[in-house]
Amino acid sequence: MKIRTWIKYEESYVPPRCRKLRYKECEEYVQINLPETTMDSLQLAFEDTSFFGAGKIYLYRGKLWAQAKLRNTAWAEEHGFQNPLDELVYNHEHCSTYFRFHWDREEGKETTRDAVIKKARADLRAYMLVDGVLYSRVSEPRYCIYTFGLGHNHGGTALSVDYHYNPNISKTRYFSALQGAEAVVEATRIAQGRGDTESVRRFKAGIVVHMPELVKVKPQKQHGNGNPLINAFDGITAVAPDTLTAGLLCMIATEHEISKAS
Repeated sequence: MKIRTWIKYEESYVPPRCRKLRYKECEEYVQINLPETTMDSLQLAFEDTSFFGAGKIYLYRGKLWAQAKLRNTAWAEEHGFQNPLDELVYNHEHCSTYFRFHWDREEGKETTRDAVIKKARADLRAYMLVDGVLYSRVSEPRYCIYTFGLGHNHGGTALSVDYHYNPNISKTRYFSALQGAEAVVEATRIAQGRGDTESVRRFKAGIVVHMPELVKVKPQKQHGNGNPLINAFDGITAVAPDTLTAGLLCMIATEHEISKAS
């Protein structure tokens, strides 16, 4: 399928009787190819059954793919998009980001027509049509334990399915898709330590693994220790007897961190 894409770029030229290279802005619409295939070509690798999860995740040519979702539901309602493909087509034609101007050139970026088209093609390769349905590339799913608020059911503890590492969160809070049971046990331990009794009943392993050989996530080796201040907050809320104490101790920790930076 061809996607009509609005592009802007620069053309260089030398005016008559001049030696200095000049540039002029140009714009046009070009057709960018959206890859297509059939469901028979895909292999079911994972299923993300979590709330707002990605659903079925397939392997195709060494990459993981899931059915695309509308990026902006309010925008979709306003413009009458029926599905993510409608949204993608509209954005490429009317809300394109494939514009290059003189300030891009000043920052060392190539602003030619070929460079802009190359970028548009590269971005569109993150999507494909599967029997007419839009799919997008995804990363390997993993578990992450989040904590919110000051404990004792103020905010709560959550076990979520994520698709990337957050540099602010410690590697001890991440688990691979094959470690669902371990993630539930650890989330329960953390929630009970914080007094988040209402959160415990919600924990479940939300990833079904159909191709275990694809699991490459190893948080202990791949990720870091997270943000020290956030780690301090987690340590405080894990032992504080109530939210008032936790709040006061977090304020002291914040003041201490600010004083170190000044």
